[in-house]
Amino acid sequence: MKLSEMPKNENTIKDDKTKNMKKSYDDLKDLGSDELLERFKREVQQQKEDGTFDVNLLINSIDKIKMYLPEQTYENIKRIIESIR
Repeated sequence: MKLSEMPKNENTIKDDKTKNMKKSYDDLKDLGSDELLERFKREVQQQKEDGTFDVNLLINSIDKIKMYLPEQTYENIKRIIESIR
């Protein structure tokens, strides 16, 4: 078995997720709301075409971070999600 074929341990998986999250943040942090919304729509469209879009998973993810969002932001996100169903 090659080293690259070995299963990753939990710490490595968490490190990878953290790195991916940081990269995503760095890629998006300077974009305006219109551009962020456009990228979101493109990503949703691509996932729909690929058959990987899961609106319930998206809603559950937003509900998990609700406590960290201003109420107006949360309501806006929910409205956007409803518009892409």
